[in-house]
Amino acid sequence: MGNDKHLAANHRVQALSELEDQYERLKRERSALAHSPRQDEALNASTRMVEIAKEMYTADPTPKRRKNLEYATYYEAVSGCVVAQLSADFDGAKSYAAAAAAAARSFRESQRFFPNFFVDEADITSLGEYLDAVKAFREGEFVIAANKFDRWLSLNRHRDGKGDARYDSNHFHRKLSSTLDAIDRGVECAAEWDELEKALQVPHRNIYRTTRALWDHVEPLKAAARSGVDGFPGGHVMIEVLLGRVKDNWQLLSTSAPLTGKDREAGLEETVRLVEFVDVFHCLNQVGKFWRYLLLQSFRNALMLKSDYESRIAPSASSGDSRSTVMASFEIEQLSDADLVNYTRDLIAPRSSADLNIYVASTPMWFEARNSIRRADLANAMEKCRRYYAKLRSFPHVIRAKTCQLTGVMGDSNRGASTPQYRLVAERVWRNPETELTLETAQAVPAGTYAYLRPRWNRSSKRHYRIRDPLDLPITARMPEWMVLFERWASGRGPVAAEVFLQWCQQIDPRWRATALRLLSRLIFLNEADIRELWKELYRTRIPASQKGTRTLYVGLGRAAKSGQMQLVWLKQALTELPEAERSFDFKTAFQSEDALRDENKEIDSVVFVDDFFGTGDQAEDFTNAVLTYPWLASRSLFLCALAGFEDAINKLQDNLASHSVRVLVAKTLASKDRAFAQHNSLWDSDVDREGARHWCEELGASLLLGQFDEAREHALGWRGSEALIAFHSNTPNNTLPL
Repeated sequence: MGNDKHLAANHRVQALSELEDQYERLKRERSALAHSPRQDEALNASTRMVEIAKEMYTADPTPKRRKNLEYATYYEAVSGCVVAQLSADFDGAKSYAAAAAAAARSFRESQRFFPNFFVDEADITSLGEYLDAVKAFREGEFVIAANKFDRWLSLNRHRDGKGDARYDSNHFHRKLSSTLDAIDRGVECAAEWDELEKALQVPHRNIYRTTRALWDHVEPLKAAARSGVDGFPGGHVMIEVLLGRVKDNWQLLSTSAPLTGKDREAGLEETVRLVEFVDVFHCLNQVGKFWRYLLLQSFRNALMLKSDYESRIAPSASSGDSRSTVMASFEIEQLSDADLVNYTRDLIAPRSSADLNIYVASTPMWFEARNSIRRADLANAMEKCRRYYAKLRSFPHVIRAKTCQLTGVMGDSNRGASTPQYRLVAERVWRNPETELTLETAQAVPAGTYAYLRPRWNRSSKRHYRIRDPLDLPITARMPEWMVLFERWASGRGPVAAEVFLQWCQQIDPRWRATALRLLSRLIFLNEADIRELWKELYRTRIPASQKGTRTLYVGLGRAAKSGQMQLVWLKQALTELPEAERSFDFKTAFQSEDALRDENKEIDSVVFVDDFFGTGDQAEDFTNAVLTYPWLASRSLFLCALAGFEDAINKLQDNLASHSVRVLVAKTLASKDRAFAQHNSLWDSDVDREGARHWCEELGASLLLGQFDEAREHALGWRGSEALIAFHSNTPNNTLPL
């Protein structure tokens, strides 16, 4: 009999041991499943744990077994709550939450601390408000969602400022819901978007990855709303579509939401701050029917920028290896889309396998976004573009040097060498308030020059930094210059309407668009204010004081409607802005046409001839020589003035007119290197680049002038091959490239 009892006791102990092993295994399994997308399996494991815990407590009603049962009961309720919420069974989630609260109170009474997942009783009892907020968000009732989140925050205010992830995330959800409600009502809310962006970066705030993933889904809507496309054709419908896509991601309001691969990566860190000329969605309301071209070109620009940067950091780019396959910028600009994608991949491959994996994974998104643009599916295009940018996250940071000063020399005693040190003050080319950056660096970057920094600078808001790592040195580049121009003119900040600019771009062969934009980036455009200021400056500083009285005539070169007569009008407007002490003449008598010179005027001591531009100087010389046939002018002081001119044309005029005592004065002098295809013009990567562009521009110019001149080829690069890049508000000299 005693042996039977002993055997029974041993059997009971063994059975409990096996049950305890199963319980612990399920506990570990449930814990792992709770942090995965497999929430249903976590609930099943929790339910099985409860069954085993009950069986153990029945066989062995000790405090330890009671603890097992309370623990299992609590987590079954927690898993049930999560599964119900993610299934949109909000009433079921509330029932499970009530069960979790009851289990937690019992657990706390016996164990003196609160179990995991929920923080305290307030967290559980306020869950109803949270679930109502999620339900309202899912149904697109964003104002109700905001109010419910606000109520939840009020009930949990004791957690504010303590880095509590659920509190901080729901604080963000409240702001997001309010902003979405404003967008839904058509209210402009740029400040609200800025606040949301900043809320993700506040120190000591702890934001869930699911919330960051949700923000990534909001990005296309943010871009559309900030660009003001509500008045854009189809813009209102697009806003509705993007709002619908945001609310479809309502599950991400839960910390337990399953994260897909894309969401998992998007939630890892804050959104990359894109370079300004890549982030062009704000231009959409300016460009009308040309929005597809704008996005296609900008999307291509992004990849060209990436490719240009990778070319410059590729090992063969700095090794001097003549076998290098690394392309110059102008070669990159002429690649087809497919070749550009493949070339960039080939550059990344030997540098970093990790970066290559990211790039290869993002490439399908690039083509999907491009295809959505071509199909005129704006909502999908914006979403796919944003997701591509967020996925790649490796565009170079772009700066523009403002000043660069030599500050000293750093010696190397081991090598007997020294390195110059510079203080570079630069402007960041992005849409964030931290626009100025000061770098202490060994790399000189001339003022006005663009340069690349490593992609990690797109996440940094530092205002001052001493560069010690050679990989952080700025890399000068010319490609951003024309990309900046493209973004500026496409957003309506150029001298012509955005639609006019994009219509001009669209006419050009895609292989040569970057070349045309490069040339346009160097175009000197003088608007009305510029023209008046230049005339005032020339009048004040170049014309002698003795010639500014009532005995001076101002005459435009050429007949009516010619450029000289037009500049005479601008000169008159400029001088009316001066104090009377500086213009003691009468405007009606001082400003005359050539006809006033036919007869001698004894009241006149000097004549100022006015033109817009001296390209070759031939036309100005011919006109002046014709006017000088009036004998009485030989005894007068004569000035030949222009807004601008090439230095060699000015010298030629001065030499050829010296015998007539004519002084040539120009407000803005252009050097030979300012000609479009001058050998030393920094526009060009090489002689091959320059000559290729020259040939293309010459062929195009000849076709544009065909029928206008007998010798179109002679003037294909501007009058007699002037190669000028200048235009005025009122006219463009024929010396400027016909392009």
